[in-house]
Amino acid sequence: MDQKGTIMPITLILCLLFTSFLLLQIKLFVNEKENLVLQEESLEMDWLIRNAEVNWRDENNWEEQSSKFIYPTGTVYITQTLIDNNNKIRTSFKAVTIESREKELVIFAEKGGE
Repeated sequence: MDQKGTIMPITLILCLLFTSFLLLQIKLFVNEKENLVLQEESLEMDWLIRNAEVNWRDENNWEEQSSKFIYPTGTVYITQTLIDNNNKIRTSFKAVTIESREKELVIFAEKGGE
C-alpha cells in the first residue's frame, strides 16, 4: 500500500511513449506517400517525353520548327533548332502534365545519323 501513486505516472509515461511512436509512424507513412506520388509524376513525364521522342523520330525532317504531341496525361512541346551550319539539330522536348508539372529534355543529333 506504500505505492499508491506509482501506477498513474507509469501509465501516463507509457501512453506518451506509445503516442509518440504512433505519431512518428504516421509522419513516416505520409512522407513515403508523398515521395511515391512525386516518383509517379516523374515517371509519367519520362513516359511522355519518350513517346514524343519516338513520334518525333518518325516525323523528323531537319527543319527549324515547333510542334506538340498531345497525350491523355499531358502535352509535349518540341522545338527544333538547326546549329553548326545546319549540320546538327538541337531538339528540346518539354513535357507538361495535366497537373502543370514540367520536365525538359534536350537532344543533339547530327545530320545523316542520330
